[in-house]
Parts: sequence; structure tokens; C-alpha cells
Amino acid sequence: MPRATRYLREGYVYHLTHRCIDGEFFLRFTRERDAYREWLRIGALRHQVPVLGYILTCNHVHVVAEVRDRQAVASMMKLAAGAVGQALNRRKGREGSVWEHPYHCTRIQDGRHLLNCLLYVDLNMVRAGKVQHPRDWRWCGYDELTGMRKRYRIINQERLLFLT
Repeated sequence: MPRATRYLREGYVYHLTHRCIDGEFFLRFTRERDAYREWLRIGALRHQVPVLGYILTCNHVHVVAEVRDRQAVASMMKLAAGAVGQALNRRKGREGSVWEHPYHCTRIQDGRHLLNCLLYVDLNMVRAGKVQHPRDWRWCGYDELTGMRKRYRIINQERLLFLT
């Protein structure tokens, strides 16, 4: 199966989706979602990938990112997924893949499409019936965009404002 990096083009924004293998709920516990968010933050900083939105659910992840360097985006996604997958396998005493490969990527067409995509991402757990409002789900970008999260931010708000 071809790697998602093959489909990324520099200079565009993409909606990246990464699912747990076989629909498993490997991110159902706070520990795994907190770890993934921290590794995503580290990866975005380390590889200088502007993340514009994200949400971590119990069995998949959505990330909206600008692609300046295809390999940097791949490295960011690999870092977060790999670190969480390895830790989960060690803790659970299991072997094998935690994630479907490759992650899925969809190019964002324009500013309106970007806003609709960010809305779709932030409302993911509302649509799933898990929360009433995005502010009630700690593992999404909503609290960063509204100023509720001041530290350890992932979203590049300056770039987001420029692109919308």
C-alpha cells in the first residue's frame, strides 16, 4: 500500500486522518490521548509543521496541517503514532500494529473548505454523542482557539488566521 506522503503536495493544507487498526479503541483512556497530544505537539515543533486543528477520539485522530515539507508531516505523524503505539504495546503486553497504514489525507481546497473542515473536526465528538459541546472534549483544538488552553499549544494560530 502506498504511503500517504506520496499524495501530499507542498504549499497546501491537508486534513489527515489516522485510524486505529481494526476499529480498536486504543485511545479510549485519558493516558493514551494525553500522550498522543503531547507527541503531536513535540512533532509539530520539532518538524516545524503548522497544525491548524486536531481532535483525538477513542479510535482515530484528525489533524489539519499545512504542508511545507512532505517529509516533515510524515515525520510528525510517525513520531506521535509510533511513540503512543510502542508505549501502548509495552503496557498491554501486546505486539503488532496499533495504527492502520497509511494515514488518509485530503487536500483542503480554499479558505471556506478549511473553515468547514475545522468545524467538522472540532464537532467530531459532539456528532458521536460523547459531549454536548467541543469545549467538553479536552483532546481537540477548540480550547486553544478560544484561549482556554494557554500552555502546551499545538495549533499555530498565526498561520491559521493568515490562511482563513
